[in-house]
Amino acid sequence: MADSSSAIFATLESHTAVVRVRGRAQAHQCPAFRRFAEDALNGQAARLQVDLSECEYFDSTFLGTLLQLRRTPGQDGGSVLSLVAPSEQCLQILGQMGVKPLFRIDAGRTVHDDSQWNSLAEEQPGQCGSDFHRNVVEAHQELAQVDGPMQDKYRMIAELAAQDLKAAQRSPD
Repeated sequence: MADSSSAIFATLESHTAVVRVRGRAQAHQCPAFRRFAEDALNGQAARLQVDLSECEYFDSTFLGTLLQLRRTPGQDGGSVLSLVAPSEQCLQILGQMGVKPLFRIDAGRTVHDDSQWNSLAEEQPGQCGSDFHRNVVEAHQELAQVDGPMQDKYRMIAELAAQDLKAAQRSPD
């Protein structure tokens, strides 16, 4: 669970969906983040900017979610996703994971007027629904497609998470 100083905020500016991460971005925040991004891109937004200037850390599920959203094609055929002003910690994680070249990185910053931003909901521990579990599976499947030293580990995590999701869907509450 994220501490009280961690949050993900979102807004729409013209034809751009903008997401700002403050503190840590973790798995329990990803379903709302992904829903906002997909809804915005299926609606009026043509681009997605993820501002990581205030992000201290992100986990593998958040990274896998970014990789999924990166696949959304823009009008020019390229990705609609850009990472804005990633912190040094984020750049280090992207580099270590070997995915930095996969993203468009913009050194600029988004507007930080808090009145325009909506805080995205978080899944509560012990109350995570099927969207959460499905997102964990899909994010790790995405990570398992990236060549590198962690590829097999993420493939195994995706397989185990998929088994857990399947078992949870079969069992009555």
